Amino acid sequence: MNCFIYLLATTIALTTAARAEARLWTSINGNQLEAEIVRFDRENITLRAKDGRIIQSPMDMLSQEDVIFALTQQPANYGAFGFPQDDAEVLCDNRILKLSVANDVTNLYVQAILWDDAENKETEKPVYVRDSSTAEKRIDQYKLLGDHSTLYFELDGDGHVTPIIKRKYSLNPWSNRKGLWYQIHVTSNSSTTLKGDSKGTGGIDHVNTIEGKTVRIDSFVIPLEDLNAWEGDEIKMLYVGYSQEPDEQYSTVGKFTGENYFFSSVDRDKYSPYTIKDSTEAYALKGPAWQMAEFNQPDTPPTP
Repeated sequence: MNCFIYLLATTIALTTAARAEARLWTSINGNQLEAEIVRFDRENITLRAKDGRIIQSPMDMLSQEDVIFALTQQPANYGAFGFPQDDAEVLCDNRILKLSVANDVTNLYVQAILWDDAENKETEKPVYVRDSSTAEKRIDQYKLLGDHSTLYFELDGDGHVTPIIKRKYSLNPWSNRKGLWYQIHVTSNSSTTLKGDSKGTGGIDHVNTIEGKTVRIDSFVIPLEDLNAWEGDEIKMLYVGYSQEPDEQYSTVGKFTGENYFFSSVDRDKYSPYTIKDSTEAYALKGPAWQMAEFNQPDTPPTP
């Protein structure tokens, strides 16, 4: 079958991609089409023809030269896994961490890129708790841990831990608990056990860039209903990414090495603010298997 006849049968309507420079694309059958790249993943590519048609093709239907070209491009308005970077607000951007946040009418989207965490290594680690009577840390138990992360939220702006409405969301909190989990504060110094019934989702993945570097990407999708946050509401958040190799904690308030820092005690004034935007869109993010091929790591040093 003519490759681009097949492609015309899969034409779809897309409105979110920025204009790129048109070029001549060639199929493995020798058929050609002049078009600009809209978006891509490791399996499929979406092109915009000169007459405005949006055409989707399996990547393996393209010539080797075109595949190489596609995998070195990054549409300006999309981050890893389809994150809506063009609509996002960047809350932290330095040489160890980039944290971006966006929302649509339903969900809050948070994506962290950790530039120096190249692999997920699982190790047995002590779990610390703080003694309620002495306020000192002590080892509660040992558990197998891999890469994981937590988003702490300040939702009512009072700067205090308010029971019930205070939440924190975690990705892969234990090696046997993958995906998105959350906890609710029931008193000022206690919270529920991990809950896995959120309608949100999330994942941690490691992506190879075209420069041969591996970076870690944490993606959270959290329902606004969970947070009781709507258009015009300001929320504050603290992101922490935990790595076992290297033994580091990367956060929006700095990098810490070795023994776990108690981020729950961080002053709420140091949380990063974000105002829920008016939106009628509904983003369709890809899963963690969807890998963009290139990122731009800034040269600025991490903020203390």
